[in-house]
Amino acid sequence: MGVLRRAAEFGLSAREMQPNLVAKEPFKTFSDTQNYWAASIITQMSAYCSVAAAFNEIGDGLLRMILQSAITRLLLCGC
Repeated sequence: MGVLRRAAEFGLSAREMQPNLVAKEPFKTFSDTQNYWAASIITQMSAYCSVAAAFNEIGDGLLRMILQSAITRLLLCGC
Protein backbone atom coordinates (compact mmCIF):
# COMPACT_ATOMS: atom_id res chain seq x y z
CA MET A 1 0.00 0.00 0.00
CA GLY A 2 2.89 2.33 0.70
CA VAL A 3 4.22 1.84 -2.82
CA LEU A 4 0.76 2.39 -4.32
CA ARG A 5 0.34 5.57 -2.27
CA ARG A 6 3.68 6.89 -3.51
CA ALA A 7 2.74 5.94 -7.09
CA ALA A 8 -0.51 7.87 -6.80
CA GLU A 9 1.30 10.90 -5.37
CA PHE A 10 3.90 10.71 -8.13
CA GLY A 11 1.17 10.45 -10.77
CA LEU A 12 -0.49 13.59 -9.47
CA SER A 13 2.76 15.56 -9.24
CA ALA A 14 3.79 14.44 -12.74
CA ARG A 15 0.61 16.10 -14.01
CA GLU A 16 1.59 19.24 -12.09
CA MET A 17 -1.10 18.73 -9.48
CA GLN A 18 -0.73 18.78 -5.71
CA PRO A 19 0.32 15.28 -4.61
CA ASN A 20 -2.30 15.19 -1.85
CA LEU A 21 -4.54 12.14 -2.02
CA VAL A 22 -8.05 13.35 -1.33
CA ALA A 23 -10.58 10.79 -0.10
CA LYS A 24 -13.08 10.06 -2.85
CA GLU A 25 -15.27 7.72 -0.80
CA PRO A 26 -15.77 6.73 2.84
CA PHE A 27 -12.88 5.11 4.69
CA LYS A 28 -13.15 1.37 5.24
CA THR A 29 -12.38 -0.43 8.49
CA PHE A 30 -10.30 -3.59 8.36
CA SER A 31 -10.36 -5.96 11.32
CA ASP A 32 -6.89 -7.35 10.66
CA THR A 33 -4.90 -4.11 10.51
CA GLN A 34 -5.22 -2.98 14.11
CA ASN A 35 -1.78 -2.29 15.62
CA TYR A 36 -0.20 -2.82 12.19
CA TRP A 37 2.50 -0.33 11.21
CA ALA A 38 0.78 0.48 7.89
CA ALA A 39 -2.78 0.71 9.23
CA SER A 40 -3.06 4.44 8.51
CA ILE A 41 -1.81 4.00 4.93
CA ILE A 42 -4.25 1.14 4.35
CA THR A 43 -7.13 3.22 5.71
CA GLN A 44 -6.10 6.20 3.59
CA MET A 45 -5.89 4.10 0.43
CA SER A 46 -9.27 2.49 1.12
CA ALA A 47 -10.86 5.93 0.69
CA TYR A 48 -8.80 6.74 -2.40
CA CYS A 49 -10.73 4.86 -5.09
CA SER A 50 -10.84 1.67 -2.96
CA VAL A 51 -7.21 0.92 -3.75
CA ALA A 52 -7.11 -0.95 -0.43
CA ALA A 53 -10.03 -3.36 -0.43
CA ALA A 54 -11.07 -6.46 1.45
CA PHE A 55 -9.48 -9.74 0.34
CA ASN A 56 -12.89 -11.43 0.11
CA GLU A 57 -13.99 -8.84 -2.41
CA ILE A 58 -12.31 -10.87 -5.15
CA GLY A 59 -12.64 -14.26 -3.50
CA ASP A 60 -9.88 -16.75 -2.96
CA GLY A 61 -7.02 -15.82 -5.21
CA LEU A 62 -3.38 -15.16 -5.53
CA LEU A 63 -1.54 -12.11 -4.28
CA ARG A 64 -1.05 -11.17 -7.93
CA MET A 65 -4.82 -10.84 -8.39
CA ILE A 66 -5.08 -8.60 -5.33
CA LEU A 67 -2.30 -6.35 -6.56
CA GLN A 68 -3.79 -6.20 -10.05
CA SER A 69 -7.12 -5.09 -8.60
CA ALA A 70 -5.46 -2.41 -6.47
CA ILE A 71 -3.31 -1.12 -9.32
CA THR A 72 -6.30 -1.07 -11.67
CA ARG A 73 -8.28 1.02 -9.17
CA LEU A 74 -5.32 3.36 -8.80
CA LEU A 75 -5.01 3.87 -12.56
CA LEU A 76 -8.74 4.37 -13.01
CA CYS A 77 -8.64 7.02 -10.31
CA GLY A 78 -6.66 9.28 -12.62
CA CYS A 79 -3.04 8.69 -11.71
